Amino acid sequence: MKSIRYSGLVKLIVIVCLVSVSLFTLEVFGTVRSYVNVIKTWDKFDPEVVTYPLQSFLGNYVNSANSGSEAAQDFILTSKAATLTGIRNINPSEIQRQYKNGELRIYGERYNIKVRAKGISPNHFMGINKSFKIKAKNQKLISGRNSKLDFDLITNPSIVADNVAFEIAKELGLLIPDHDLLVGEVNNGQSRIYQVVASVDETMLRNFDLMAGDIYELEIEGFKNLDNAITPKSKSNLTNPLFWSKIAINNHYSPESLNPLNVLLSEFSRKNPAILNRFDKIYSAKLLIFFQLVQSRHASNSHNFALYYDSWKEKFFPIVVDQMAFHSKFGNSFTQTIPTEISAPVDYILPAQFSNELLNELAVDGEVKQLISIMWKQNRKKITSLLDTIPQKHQAVLAKINPSLVEVGSSFRKEAELIAAKEILIKHSAQSVEMLDEIVKSIDRLAEPKQTTDLVIIKSLDGEITISEDTDFSNVSIFVHPGTIFKMEPGVSIKFSNANFAGTTAKPIIFERSLKQEPFGGILFAHANYVGLQNVKVDGGSGQQYVMYEMTGQLNFHNVGNLIIDRLTASNNSIYDDNIHLAYVQNFKITNTTVSQSNSDGIDIDISKGSIEDSSVIDSGNDAIDSMTSDIKIINSLLKNSKDKGVSIGERSIVTIENTDFVGNNIGLEIKDKSNAYLINGSRFSSNGLDINLYKKNWRFGGGGSIILDPYYDSLKINSDKYSVVQYEK
Repeated sequence: MKSIRYSGLVKLIVIVCLVSVSLFTLEVFGTVRSYVNVIKTWDKFDPEVVTYPLQSFLGNYVNSANSGSEAAQDFILTSKAATLTGIRNINPSEIQRQYKNGELRIYGERYNIKVRAKGISPNHFMGINKSFKIKAKNQKLISGRNSKLDFDLITNPSIVADNVAFEIAKELGLLIPDHDLLVGEVNNGQSRIYQVVASVDETMLRNFDLMAGDIYELEIEGFKNLDNAITPKSKSNLTNPLFWSKIAINNHYSPESLNPLNVLLSEFSRKNPAILNRFDKIYSAKLLIFFQLVQSRHASNSHNFALYYDSWKEKFFPIVVDQMAFHSKFGNSFTQTIPTEISAPVDYILPAQFSNELLNELAVDGEVKQLISIMWKQNRKKITSLLDTIPQKHQAVLAKINPSLVEVGSSFRKEAELIAAKEILIKHSAQSVEMLDEIVKSIDRLAEPKQTTDLVIIKSLDGEITISEDTDFSNVSIFVHPGTIFKMEPGVSIKFSNANFAGTTAKPIIFERSLKQEPFGGILFAHANYVGLQNVKVDGGSGQQYVMYEMTGQLNFHNVGNLIIDRLTASNNSIYDDNIHLAYVQNFKITNTTVSQSNSDGIDIDISKGSIEDSSVIDSGNDAIDSMTSDIKIINSLLKNSKDKGVSIGERSIVTIENTDFVGNNIGLEIKDKSNAYLINGSRFSSNGLDINLYKKNWRFGGGGSIILDPYYDSLKINSDKYSVVQYEK
């Protein structure tokens, strides 16, 4: 939920300033429904080939009504009651907020939408044509991917620059909303090119297979292009929480809380070096490479800057917002020219001259610089290959349009001008690659000699250990001897990283309450390459919530490379949901484990991959096993007496179940939200309220569930909604 933190006086100043800089705007839309047709003309998306699916809005659907137009249209927007070409006195509330009903057609499908003109930057509405926003109604996804889209007029005469930059950002693994180029007409006008950009929100995070967390946006409300009308683009803007708003939330915390951000800003304003460890440094290196390559300083201390905080990774990740790739060579949006000479690219990295002081702080960090060198060498070939596609992409656009009828930016309409701009883009991007090569050479020359060995500190734990206060062992590797007993005092938690708990059948390692009636907090293994637990017993914990992270279970694994659990017993958790919680575990194997008397879920698995074998999860207050966006195998196991589901499979999970018993659950197996289940090799269902249920729950995933099972199971009690698929195969 976006919150506004300005007094009435500040709001009045905002409106006065707006009126002073512009005396006109547009009539947005009338009361009659608008219509948008989106028609695919480019290659069909193949999910088996493209790992990051665009599902671009360019489909194979053809509208016969456009057969006489000069070029095939990707979309058509019409509005009978109002025009998008009128000039009116400015009305900030109308230009920003007045959505009207509309309809979107894509792949032959129709979506009810809301549509409005886009403000407040004058380049969106000063000309005859306008940029606009659409959002799907009734919690629908457009093309199965996004619910909100901006249709922006192209302001760069090289046309494809931002689209190519988007592909480079994807290749680098950066967080960036979906982009695409569309040709279409508005109110039966001439064809125009629009850049379609999805919104920065929780749906974007889901598309990246990330946990739903806080996204903070830096923006002086209503002044995206008028920062200096209020305050200079200074560091004080960046560190002032009043200029930040939350546009996506971690719903385990208060929607109004800015706590993780406040910690970051406080450390930054106090020049605390700990701030550098708040960011994922490999990601940060790639981000700086990207901004350097595309010559963008558009992310400033005042706007066009957003941060995602992942409390399970305990890191901030800057989001690429409105990158303005390679725009500077053509001037700003209002003074575009085709330059006769191309000036050399600017080095933003070595002198730390980005427009955002947080980025500059990262740029001067020695470790980030070393990672810039490593990441550039690893990704240079792929990036230059993407830059090599500029001529083909540009030609594909020109083939779809009549340049004299396409308003690109403020003035460029002739094909010769667009071709000249393309050649400048090609040359400028090649120079940017050469500049990065030189930057990396300089980094390598200045690099300190590498240490020949890394010292690994191993701490050994043995005997009976009383944990009387929150304890953090995450700065060392831990070895725990057989028979070790952790006496956990009420509400107290303990944190590990790399660890090996080597219990035996005769001498298990035990975590237990020091006071029988009072639960301890949680046990967390985080940011580890390897965690091994053998013959461990955990009983009587709960969880814990801190400012920067939380434990939703008594036993938690966050951001772990390899997790091996054998002969674990976990029981009787309280207060918090999960008995065991996994998030971002790359590879796990749980064997011979018993989980019982869970307050809610027995084993909750988020964005992880692995297997559960020869194990039992019984008497769960909610689900025995709950999977979100994970790839799991469940083999030779027992899921019994769950008050909700034996196995809940949701949010694009893939779960294979072999020879497993579902006994006495409210629902044996549930599949939802674009998840797939495979039921094979003799699993058994008995005494469940419903054996299998499939349905659509979370609209952000755009579908129900699917299951493939042997005809042997045709006697099971199965419920399936219209969004789901049940398929019998031998």
